[in-house]
Amino acid sequence: MADSILIKNGYVYDPINNINGETLDISIKDRKIVEKASADAEVIDASNMIVMPGAIDIHTHISSQTVNFGRMFTKPPSQPLYTTSQIGQEYIKQGYTLFIEAAVAAHLARHTHLEFQDIPFIDKAFLVLVGSDSHVMDFLKKDRIEECAAYLSWLLKSVKGYGLKLANPGGAEMWAWGKDTDSLEKQILGYDLNPLDIVTGLVRVNELLNLPHSIHIHPNQAGRPGNIDTTIETLESIQDIEKSSQVRRNQLIHIAHAQLHSYGGQDWENFESKSQTIVDYVNTHEQVELDIGQITFHTSTAIFPDGAYAYYLAKMANSRWISNNIELEGNFGAITLNFSPEHYIDAIKWTIGLEIALQVTNPWQVQLSTDHPNMGLVTDYPKVISWLISKLARDEIVDTLHPDVQNNAILPHLEREYSLHEIAIITRASQAKSLGLDIQRGHLGIGAVADVVVYNFDPKANDPSKEYKLLEKAFSHAEYVIKQGNPIIKKRIIDPNVFTGSTLWVDAKVNEDLGNKTLENLERKLERYSSINTPNLYVDSSYLKNSEKIMIQSNL
Repeated sequence: MADSILIKNGYVYDPINNINGETLDISIKDRKIVEKASADAEVIDASNMIVMPGAIDIHTHISSQTVNFGRMFTKPPSQPLYTTSQIGQEYIKQGYTLFIEAAVAAHLARHTHLEFQDIPFIDKAFLVLVGSDSHVMDFLKKDRIEECAAYLSWLLKSVKGYGLKLANPGGAEMWAWGKDTDSLEKQILGYDLNPLDIVTGLVRVNELLNLPHSIHIHPNQAGRPGNIDTTIETLESIQDIEKSSQVRRNQLIHIAHAQLHSYGGQDWENFESKSQTIVDYVNTHEQVELDIGQITFHTSTAIFPDGAYAYYLAKMANSRWISNNIELEGNFGAITLNFSPEHYIDAIKWTIGLEIALQVTNPWQVQLSTDHPNMGLVTDYPKVISWLISKLARDEIVDTLHPDVQNNAILPHLEREYSLHEIAIITRASQAKSLGLDIQRGHLGIGAVADVVVYNFDPKANDPSKEYKLLEKAFSHAEYVIKQGNPIIKKRIIDPNVFTGSTLWVDAKVNEDLGNKTLENLERKLERYSSINTPNLYVDSSYLKNSEKIMIQSNL
């Protein structure tokens, strides 16, 4: 394997460095992008091809306890919950070099790290579920924000997590009593607070800790008609909170799978898209960003860190489902879903994600996602890219949809087509910025980690909006992929010598006295009331094959 690589004459798309299709050479040495490659560097001729940084999936479910519930629930080939080896290969083929597992319960984090060890090629990190954490709710109901921050600093360090995830805030506690958070003002049973108190409290905590990624939220009332009101009310609740001046990201909050939270109507009889409402909000609030959660037409086992929503879907579809409650932390559910273009509601849902992506003015506030495996699959990304870059591709699908879609959706009338530069933003640069990783990842500037992808598509000879099938084919299997300076794919062939990427995690330092006092109180509480204690939550560094710790100094 060469210590140095020179990628010559490619059309480079690197939004972080304002490079838009220029013909450039990319030099690699010692796993980094450098100014000049070695004289004996391996040369890759990228003439008439696209060169981009490695892609980043900011929201996926591929390596957690929920995935295993799904694997037990349904057998292949009826559901594509890939094995660890398969998922690494599917990602790297498309040029993805980093993913974020978006929902991990803290005391099951070891399982995720063990799966991470077995996933080849790509870097990974995970978000820790805290929106129904009993300790968090205890702190917040007493407005003990600094102690809550100290606790979550300790938790992230202990489980080797990257950031904080809220799924149906307070909902798991309510679901344990057979109830749901059907109103943001509704008090959580046993706690003198409501879902909005949890959201605002944890956004404040996140900024105190200077975490590289913002609060990442799956808002309440996911997937229900009329939930747009809940989504907007949630976003409005944080308007007066200031973003920390110590972080690189622009946003205070990240909305997961926004399509799922942009529904209008009182019930399914008068269900409608409210994409315009969320678009209008995002376009006027730079502190908000989203991943779209695009639906594709498929059958899959869907897995949610929101047991109430899984039950709701099971009742609606008269389908079997599985659920699991996790002591003090949350719950999960799994159900088989089928999305059909001939079904009116499914067809409207398909339009919503694309309407959001096409109408948000600033692509840096948008990230591509399918919420794998729930709304779509990781293997569907090239298809979704073709829909964004080509109205012809969209119209081809619209013609197969339920006939009422033409009159009741905005999408057929939208003319916007993404450029390749904008595709590079929503698949790479925006994610890197959102995660606070834009110094070392998501770009091809000097000093960046050498994650580079070459796609065999000539944008000068082919109009992507017209030759979208060729573009989809190119993005489905990259010609070359370089991961941390290692050639993983050459001429579309994956190197059988498995390279294991890094696991990224955050250590946010807080005042030592505050941290010690908070931990002592936590240990006493767990010993008295819980079947688990702090050692059960601690993940030893031996569980991480290639650990990449990100040191943060908090405001505490």
